[in-house]
This record gives sequence, structure tokens and C-alpha cells, in this order.
Amino acid sequence: MKLAKPPFALVLIFLLIPLAGYSEKPPIKFGDVPLEQLKMKLYEKDTNANAVILMDYGTSHFDYGNDQFQVIFERHVRIKIINKDGYAWADHEVMLYNSDGRKEVFSGLKGVTYNLDGSKVEKTKLEKESIFNENVDDNYDKVKFTMPNVKEGSIIEFTYSIRSDFYFNYRGWQFQYQIPVAWSEYRASFIEYYRYQKNFQGYIPMFIQEQESGRQSFTIRVSSGIDPVSGERNSGYTNDYDAQNVINRWVAKDVPAFISEPYMTTSKNYISRVSFELESTKFPNQPIRYLRGTWEEVNKQFLDYDFFGGKVESSGFLKKELDGIISDQDSEEDRVNKIYAFVKKKVKWNGNKTKYLESNLKKPYDDGEGSSAEINLLLTSMLKKAGINADPVIISTRDHGMVRTHIAVSSQFNYVICKVQLGENIMLLDATEPYLPITALPERCLNGQGYVISETNHGWVDIPSTYNKSTKVGGEINITEDGELSGFLHFNFEGYNGLSERKKYFSKGQEDFITDLKSNSKWEIEKIEVENEQDYDKPFVVKYDAEINSGVESLGDIIYLDPLLSGKYEKNPFSLEKREYPIDFSCPIEEVYYVTYTLPEGYQLEAPVKPFTVLLPDRAGRFVYSVMMSGGKLIVMSKLNIYKTLFVMNEYAYIKEFFAQIVAKQNEQLVLKKV
Repeated sequence: MKLAKPPFALVLIFLLIPLAGYSEKPPIKFGDVPLEQLKMKLYEKDTNANAVILMDYGTSHFDYGNDQFQVIFERHVRIKIINKDGYAWADHEVMLYNSDGRKEVFSGLKGVTYNLDGSKVEKTKLEKESIFNENVDDNYDKVKFTMPNVKEGSIIEFTYSIRSDFYFNYRGWQFQYQIPVAWSEYRASFIEYYRYQKNFQGYIPMFIQEQESGRQSFTIRVSSGIDPVSGERNSGYTNDYDAQNVINRWVAKDVPAFISEPYMTTSKNYISRVSFELESTKFPNQPIRYLRGTWEEVNKQFLDYDFFGGKVESSGFLKKELDGIISDQDSEEDRVNKIYAFVKKKVKWNGNKTKYLESNLKKPYDDGEGSSAEINLLLTSMLKKAGINADPVIISTRDHGMVRTHIAVSSQFNYVICKVQLGENIMLLDATEPYLPITALPERCLNGQGYVISETNHGWVDIPSTYNKSTKVGGEINITEDGELSGFLHFNFEGYNGLSERKKYFSKGQEDFITDLKSNSKWEIEKIEVENEQDYDKPFVVKYDAEINSGVESLGDIIYLDPLLSGKYEKNPFSLEKREYPIDFSCPIEEVYYVTYTLPEGYQLEAPVKPFTVLLPDRAGRFVYSVMMSGGKLIVMSKLNIYKTLFVMNEYAYIKEFFAQIVAKQNEQLVLKKV
């Protein structure tokens, strides 16, 4: 986003008088490290912590420079390193934005590591040799630095500032990290000319949340020339301005470490932070200018951008290439299937998740390799040139964060897929994964909604879970009186589990894949066979002939059997008393175990096992377990289905209890007794 400068372009002198509140004493002074913090061996509020942020203090305020308002961000951090596992917190990086030849200016970096040598405090300064600059992409650079002489018990401290011309990019603040934070404070100062929406995220309550209002006075002197307000020529003048200033102060105290929990998307969605979005500007003698974008504007931006819509509509060479792929007799569905298969085979994904092209569509076409954007925009362009109603869809992948549909900002997206409309039916396509069928998107794409970029049909589209994660185990096992197991088991991996196994299979090759299975197994495997490895619409099947020396124990005339030899839950994945974040399974889950055991002659199940079923509310999930005797055979069946993919926090108790009962049932031993 490029914004116009305020109507002070001819300013010669700018005097800014800040509020008294802004100059209040910061919570810490650089170098003033309490001795008790250096002596600290454990953080009492989290004795498992490897490090703790003792103080994280930041400020942002407006200044004037470079013929425009600028935002000055300053940060002061102090961290205690408790043990070796906390050494990673000596490494830090700062992202800097640039656009149209202007750059955010990073300065004032000062760092010291403190160690206690007996009763003496040893100080080691951060040197220039430990500071590195790195280009990330067209809009971002990175400053990286590593604090020196870090040991167990060290305290590291650093401070820096950033001067930014990009007032639309007002820096937010993160209150929570993967280690505990004793005190986190942010003071954000705003002048009335710029109005921002504040967006809070996370579940950490503020210890202090206060706001102070006042006035800022400043004087501008304009040289002779065109008056920026009236547009008339003048001989120069001086004006005094008095603007409202608001300082927000937020403090979070004793913030617990953010712990990634099972079945959640990226921590970016839930970690406690505040961010700002510029909504409008209002300068003296000027009307309000609303800057908050619309989705229509985002759509136009992508359509007009040469490395997105421009290349999809052009790339005329593809029209000729279609002659060898499709024919006039093909139906629309045939054309989609053939072009999809061609692109998937023609261009291999290089692993880069992007939403824009690097140059054009001919390069990945000729090279046979490209980013996700290059592959899926190539697919979209070819479909459109074949007469198919196809449009690109911008999305945010699961590791990039959820999209806030009420904020029309293109930076929320990092990926692009393709939407095809065949009559009333919608297909969402992604040609990056060679081992997925056309009906399935990669799991990384299952993240709510995407926005269709189109001249006529732009708008939101749901991204449903049309594929599942399924593992089915079947087999026949013989049990001897000595408690030995032997027989065969076959594993059917379907959906995303099939994709995962195929990726391992094709990356290693059949021989190494089988060798790894044997070396990582607790069983004595005689033979392994793989089936359907290249038929992606069928399960990926692995069959074992093996002697199994686990899960069974023989004591006299009694045999103790753990009936689930694979795939059982050893412990509840939901162990927290209270969960602060949604449970996101991404797609439906199916886990089936159906194995027949042939018992030694004269042995029976000591006591019958009642069939067991547990359901989640609204039939969102189901677990069924049964053990049956039939002649001299024991049939064990365990089946878990999760149908609903997203559970909110107030449903956590149901999920926790559901899996607790699964764990208890799957880990019950069966007693076989000779009669």
C-alpha cells in the first residue's frame, strides 16, 4: 500500500512537543541488572523453563522527518538464560520493511551479556562481527544478531530502534512467547491525523491497560511556493498546530510460556499480541481520507499485478501447447482432468509456498520446476485457455495463520490455488502434490476460506475437507502356548496418510523404504510387500509377515495379551486441565484395527468383554471396541471416527473424556486361560 504524504510537503522546520506522559520513566534502565536475577537458578513461576524474558519494553510514537511523518519504534529486552536448552534465546532477528526505494532504518543496537564470576559481574558487549544483514524478499530485509559469551545463568540485554516512513505499518506487540515472560509492556502513541484499528489476539489478560490523552504542539514553516491547502501561490508562512495525542499503555505480567498443543494450527493464530491497521487520515483543513481497503480493491490489485493476473491472462504460448493435451471431442470434465494431470507431471514443486510469480509462466514450464504460485497459476491459465471457467484463489496456509475476512489486506495470504466451475459444481485444485488425486487439496490448504480473484466472480469460497486421514490395520495372528505371536498384518493408508506414506516411499525408493521399515520395527519381519504405490485413488498398502515378540506374556496356563499391536493411543493427547485454543483436526479421521488371533488349543478368553461404544455430542465422533470369540479364534476390533474437524474451547472437556476412554479401553489386557 502506498499512501500520499500529508499536506506538509514544504516543511522546513518541524517542532514536536511530546506529552509529559510519554517521557515517564521506563520500567528498567540499561545495565542496571539486579544481583538476585543473576543468582537465580530457576524461575519460580515455571520451574521447567529453560529461559525467561524478565523484561520486554517497547514504545512507538510519531516524529517528523524525510518530509513526512514517521513512526519511531524502540525496544529494550532482558532475558535470563537458565540452562543450555535456553541458549537459542541468544539468537535474535528483526524484520525491516522496504518499498519504492525507501527502507525502515534500524539503529542504536546495543547488547551486553552478564555473567556472575563469583561475586563479580562480568560484562561482554555485542560486537559488530555478530550482527548480520540479510535480504528476505523484495519487501523485507532482516537483521540477525547473536549475543556473546552465553552460559547457564547468563542474562542478556539489548536495545534498538527503528525509524519507519511506513505509518500504515505501525508495529504491533507480542506479549507471549514460547518461554515465560515476567513483564511485557508496550506504549503506543498516536496523533489525531492517523486513526488505527487495534486488533487484540490471545487469551492473556492485561495487568495494566490504560490510556492518556493530551495535546501535541508543533510549528511548520513553509517556504514560498504553492500552498498545499489552497493550491495558490504564496510568499511563505508559519503556522502553529495543536493536535490531540493519545498514549496507550498495555502491560502483561507473569505471562506463561505458549505451549503448542496437539491438533492446532500455527501459534500465530493464538499467541497473545496486539496489531494495528490504519483506517483513515485527517490532516488540518483536509477531509477525512479513508484508507482501509475493500476486497474489491484487493481483487483489482491481484488482477492488475503483472506477476499474478497479468501473466494468467497473457502467456499466449500455452494456447499452442494445449493442442497436444486436449481435443475438441473432450468434455469440460475431461479437459480439466487432462490439463491437471499434464501440469502435475510437467512441473515439479520446488517446495516454495508463494502467491506471486517470480517472473513468468514460461520459465517454470521450460524448467520443469516451480513454486506453488507458478504451478497453480500455470494450471489456471491453461484451463482458461481451454475454455474452462477457472480462476485463481488466494489463501493462507495452515502454518501462515487464519484469514480475517473483515480486514481487506493482501498480506494475509501466502498461497494460491485454482477454482473451476463446472455447471453447479465447484472444484478446488492444487497441482503441487504428485501423489494426490484431483479431488483432494494438500492438507496445508485446509484453512477456512479463500478469496477468488476474478473479473466477474470474485468473492469468498469455503475450503472444505474432502479427504480424510485413514489407517486400517487387519491381519491374522497365531498365538503359541509359550506366548509367541506370528502371522501377517496389512496396513491400508488412505487419504492424507496414504500421501504421507507415498512421499516416504518415492523419496527413498522401494528397497530403502522396506529396509527402514524393518530396522525401525520391534518385530522380526520375514517379508514386506507394498501395493498400489502408483494408484493414488486406492489405499497405499504395506503387508508384513512377521514374528511379533511384544504385546504378549505367558505365565503357566495363562496368557496376557495386549490385543492392539499397532496404532493404539498409549496416553491421552489431551492432557491439559483446560485448553485455551480450538482443536483443529484439519480433516476427518478414521482409525480401524481388525485382527483375528488363533489361540493355542484349549485356551479361551477368561471372561467375556462387553462391546464398548462412546460418542461425542452431536455424533461428532465415535469409538467402537469389541472382542469376540468364535471357535478357537479371538476377533479384536477397534474403530475410531472423528467426523467434525473443528472443536471450540468449551467442547474440550468432551474431547478429553472421549480420548481418555479410548486410551483406557485400547490398553486393557486380555486374559487367555487354558481350560
